[in-house]
Amino acid sequence: MAEPKAGARNLRVLSATNVLTGTHTNLLQVVLQPFVVHVAGSVVVLSILQGLATRMGGIVGALAQLAGGRLADRWGRRPVMLLGSAFNMASFTLFLATGLTEWAVLLVPAFVFLGLGLLSSPASQSIVAESVEARGRAMAYSRVLFFLLLPAALIAFLGGFLADAFGYAPIFALSLGLEATTFALFALLLVETLRERNGGRWRARDAFRLREPRLKGVLLVISVDLFAWSISMMIVYGMAVKEFGFTNGDIGIIVGVWALVFLAATLPAGKTVERFGSRWMIFVSEALGVPVMLGWILATTPLGFAIVAVVNGIAAATWVPALQTLVANSVEDRMRAEAIGQLTSIRSLLSFPAPFLGGLLYAAFGYAAPMAASLAGVLVAMVLILRYIHDPPKAGAAGLGASG
Repeated sequence: MAEPKAGARNLRVLSATNVLTGTHTNLLQVVLQPFVVHVAGSVVVLSILQGLATRMGGIVGALAQLAGGRLADRWGRRPVMLLGSAFNMASFTLFLATGLTEWAVLLVPAFVFLGLGLLSSPASQSIVAESVEARGRAMAYSRVLFFLLLPAALIAFLGGFLADAFGYAPIFALSLGLEATTFALFALLLVETLRERNGGRWRARDAFRLREPRLKGVLLVISVDLFAWSISMMIVYGMAVKEFGFTNGDIGIIVGVWALVFLAATLPAGKTVERFGSRWMIFVSEALGVPVMLGWILATTPLGFAIVAVVNGIAAATWVPALQTLVANSVEDRMRAEAIGQLTSIRSLLSFPAPFLGGLLYAAFGYAAPMAASLAGVLVAMVLILRYIHDPPKAGAAGLGASG
């Protein structure tokens, strides 16, 4: 664990940069799906690109997180976070070029670099875990997440209207500037937290062999969860544009409602995890997927989608700190980033066909088909949570926190 002063500094830096990251992340959440449909003219093309890479994973993002976890345990957390930020800047530069030229071919490298930006995700989660005592991790994750979401509501509401009024290029230019500022703050202020570097020899055949066998059940659950949600979540706003004529402003309102609820529920969710553990919070979060999928099937107006966004925001707020705390408390500091990278990369590789499947279901059977498939997957994930998710012993978790 980092010294208390350095740990507090890191959390301040991550909170500040998360305000910037939250701004451009939510701008992308509002405009990216309509932008791709506008430039490429196809929901199926959107689904293919989302399978390639997203802010959550895709095949490129999966491989990036696998490499990022390993590198963060060997090089340290800070250099890997700088490299991930550089990839994000390359992605936004290419999206900006696409917005200016409307050359659809530029979308492919833009999405590739978007996925490569996830290289820093295991390092970022590890820095949070290593900057506080084990018993304070749930709230530390929630506080950092709170600042990621803080700008989300305002930006989501404005982002859609800005895109309608001025086009997509200014959105990507702003995102590039915000990421450049994040890179500078990482370079100037972030303190390394890895004390004991993992110098073990890396072998390709071990890349997908979990260092922590106890996490196999967690991997199964999160893989089914991501596959189920990605079938519809990655294309739902693109479908809404096609089916119901939603504007960027409409989607901005919907995402803004989601972000407000996510923001409001994050700190209470962290406190609940701290008190009761992760298992039941993860189950509740997954169960909320049932009304979300049914709501998306039934809703046809921006108001209907905004109501669904309330439930979706609660589902996100209850999932993230619970899962991150469960994983962080289940591994030692010196292999934490690699374990996080393996979990996120393997689940992303297993689920990358999901958006493409959603696009095919939409093309073959109509609007409701992707959500129906997602609903079935959510029900399976709920059963798996009850079978495979268990909180680590509190004493063991505390011991792990002191290992660094």
